[in-house]
Amino acid sequence: MTWRTHFMGGIVSLWLLPLGTPYWSVALAIVFASIGSLLPDLDARESKLSNVQVGGITPLKPAAYALNRRLGHRGPMHSLLGLFFVAVIFGIPLGLFLDPLAGIGLVLGYLSHLLLDACTKSGIPLYWPKPGKIHLLPSGFRVVTGSWQEDLVFLLLTFAATGFLLGQLFTSSNRISNDSTTSPFITQYQSTIHQSS
Repeated sequence: MTWRTHFMGGIVSLWLLPLGTPYWSVALAIVFASIGSLLPDLDARESKLSNVQVGGITPLKPAAYALNRRLGHRGPMHSLLGLFFVAVIFGIPLGLFLDPLAGIGLVLGYLSHLLLDACTKSGIPLYWPKPGKIHLLPSGFRVVTGSWQEDLVFLLLTFAATGFLLGQLFTSSNRISNDSTTSPFITQYQSTIHQSS
């Protein structure tokens, strides 16, 4: 699948979030699900994520080049092992130090990428390093990347993502509270304000 389909798939994966989640947490979940949805393709030299520029440089380009040279595209980054690595190294720290839904969003976005690529003709090496590709669809229904089939998947995901965003918009709590879904930074900010007043 192309980056735009994965991007929408990452947002759609957030349908698993409960309605009424505070805006701050929803926004962070969207940002990190979007990043997570593109992360497995970091092993492709020309992936969208590897070409993101910051201050005129592409900081992830060397990592993408090294991963591609060492592991190839659709190797361990497209496996349960890759998902586990990202969850432990990035997802858990994000959840602990930024917001629980930031870490959950990253992992859900990553998982959505694997699920979508498992619907393609190429499949994914889900159980890497064990050889073999996994396909979620029967051979006649597998999606060809860049085809009209993928365009249809993209359109359906766009509608689903819009539904998610509207559902969260009309049910999310806009107040900042001290519950477990509030960012630790906001909680610290609130306690600092209360102490100084």
